[in-house]
Amino acid sequence: MLVAAAWIFALLFASFAVWILTVIPRVKRLKETYLNFMRRPLAVWTPPAEPPEQRVTFPNFEDIPWQQLSTEVDDEGIKFVDYDARGQRGVSGQKRYPSDIAEFAVKRARRFAETGSQTDLLLAARQLTYLAETATTVEFADATGVAWCADFDLGYQYDVEAPWKSAYLQSFSMCAMLWAHWLTGDSGYLHLYRKGVVTLGRTLDDGGLAYKTSDGGLFFEEVVSSPPHHILNGHLHALSNLFHSHEITSDELTRQIFELGVQGTVDLIPKFDRFGYSLYSLAPNPGLWNHFNIANPFYHHAHVGLLRTLHQLSGRRVFRQYADKWEKRCYGLFDAVWTGIFVMFKDVMVLAKKLKRRPAK
Repeated sequence: MLVAAAWIFALLFASFAVWILTVIPRVKRLKETYLNFMRRPLAVWTPPAEPPEQRVTFPNFEDIPWQQLSTEVDDEGIKFVDYDARGQRGVSGQKRYPSDIAEFAVKRARRFAETGSQTDLLLAARQLTYLAETATTVEFADATGVAWCADFDLGYQYDVEAPWKSAYLQSFSMCAMLWAHWLTGDSGYLHLYRKGVVTLGRTLDDGGLAYKTSDGGLFFEEVVSSPPHHILNGHLHALSNLFHSHEITSDELTRQIFELGVQGTVDLIPKFDRFGYSLYSLAPNPGLWNHFNIANPFYHHAHVGLLRTLHQLSGRRVFRQYADKWEKRCYGLFDAVWTGIFVMFKDVMVLAKKLKRRPAK
């Protein structure tokens, strides 16, 4: 019995050691990715100011073997996200997530603009028309807006049911509409963009996507929930998208909402600082299950890069000050260990989801 137990212990120890050895190079690759994210300017989602020489007409999408064109789309040609492979808590399986669809559309549209690839145009057009078709009308007392919603429940700490709104999804889908207008010249896409701006700038109490701070600023909610969670990276991404969208459209409402979002960041950014490290959100129920809202390494590095971008866009020194402060925790033993823990946690979540999906014999 003792010999068998010793062998089992040795096998478990060896397996753990092999796992650790696989984690180390992945930590190095992730750290390199994070640091490159901070060094480069964020990708501009909006298209060039000058329209293409010849506008395109989106084709008919019937009888197209989509999955032969790309393994990233489903049988209807729409980009999907495999949340089990991501090890995501609160959602399982393959889902259509508007921001990923928008990102895929923009990437393909940009490639078409550079190379003239008809495959890229077809894939971009499918995503863009899908986003246009799934924009949900939102009625306000004095205006009509649209919202792009997630069509699946989101459990874990948010506990929101489909369809749920998101300023993060909203801002990326709005940028995708600008690309659709740029490609086709169809003013309907520009109209959808402007309706999206209306919804993005309305407060939660009014049925919109932004929390109003005590000083009158706006904080854009990545997940519209009650109570609000104030997810930092989602807000900062929305701000960046608003700025670049205004550069293309010169839309006055877009500029006004961007300025209110800058003020909202100034109002709340001190609350995201914990001993020189950033919080992922200001969730109302911090605890071990959500690692006390402390940002994982990916989001901490993203916060630094996004704040540097916001400093460049707004000129507010406070954003550079927090970026400088938080960047100090992007190096050294703490970051290496925290990144390793993050990688191992994701491995455990992916394994747990695979075991859960295994059919019983």
